[in-house]
Amino acid sequence: MKYNLFSILMLFVLCFSSCKKNAKSEIKIDQYINQVKNLYGIPGIALAIIENGNIVYKKNYGKANIEHNVIISDSSVFRNYSLTKPIVATALFQLVEKNKISLDDEISSYLEDLPISWKKVKIKNLLRHSSGLPDIKRYEHLPEDKAKLKVYNDSINFIQNSEFQYNQTNYWLLLRIIEKISNQKLEDFIIQNQFANATKQEGIYFSTDSRDIEKNRVTLYTTFNEGKFQIDNPFRKRYLTGANGLNITLNQFIKWDKRFTDNKLLNESYKNKMWESVDFANDNRKWAYGWNEHNLDNHISYGFSGSMVTAYRNFPKDNLSIIYLSNGFEKRYDVENVIDHLAKMVFNKLQ
Repeated sequence: MKYNLFSILMLFVLCFSSCKKNAKSEIKIDQYINQVKNLYGIPGIALAIIENGNIVYKKNYGKANIEHNVIISDSSVFRNYSLTKPIVATALFQLVEKNKISLDDEISSYLEDLPISWKKVKIKNLLRHSSGLPDIKRYEHLPEDKAKLKVYNDSINFIQNSEFQYNQTNYWLLLRIIEKISNQKLEDFIIQNQFANATKQEGIYFSTDSRDIEKNRVTLYTTFNEGKFQIDNPFRKRYLTGANGLNITLNQFIKWDKRFTDNKLLNESYKNKMWESVDFANDNRKWAYGWNEHNLDNHISYGFSGSMVTAYRNFPKDNLSIIYLSNGFEKRYDVENVIDHLAKMVFNKLQ
């Protein structure tokens, strides 16, 4: 095929214009993240923006550990805290897709030791935090057998499906149910079925105790404990793995996002079912099954966040995903607002 000089010049101009526009967008994103980092005293951030299956922005910022001057890198492992929950919800829906469980099943079909008042709670109530069950978090310092006895004796807060109340009991029970059906530990089932059997050395594992010495795991710094900026080592028992146990690198999360977006983890109909949201009179958010629904200027997205330091958002109709991982803050802030702002920057670039 022959090109005349004019065609070649026009092609060059278009490529140059596109590259210049992309570079300008990247500079704006970089400036914004640095502004957020400095404003809220965030030690380190890893960010990825994936559009139409392509990584359009990926960068590491700041320190994984302040004392030893360790920078955030592609090897940095972030504890995701409650951002674990959409991963667990996906695992549950993988079992739904295989007809091994139904959302309308009563949890007593899988767990035999429940109090009578718990038996009619359904799987869907656990996923949407509409179970009304008391929160096992208040006993998280106890071994599972003792915590179970305590929470089993607590009163039901409301009739299932009538209200919303976020609590860790729901995902403790989901862990037990998934393990019973799959005959595997929850972490093994998820790594096998969502992370292609990736190993700890490849940047994916489960741990609920930040005091454990793990290679490349970032140090968390917050003002949660003493009201001053310091190392924060939240620790939970293993039975709360389904609520907050995922530890992952940005690269592994990007790989997960691709599998998820390409419908390799769930087919599209089950993914859409997982994203069916409802309104609760006592909460202003829209809750899907293990996910939040967000409406940003008529751009619908689904995602979740963890302990105000991690967040993920998927905009299915825009073919856009945003992954934000960090390791703390001096001043509290709404991490969901950061995702919204980044998404607006992408959408404005397209207009």
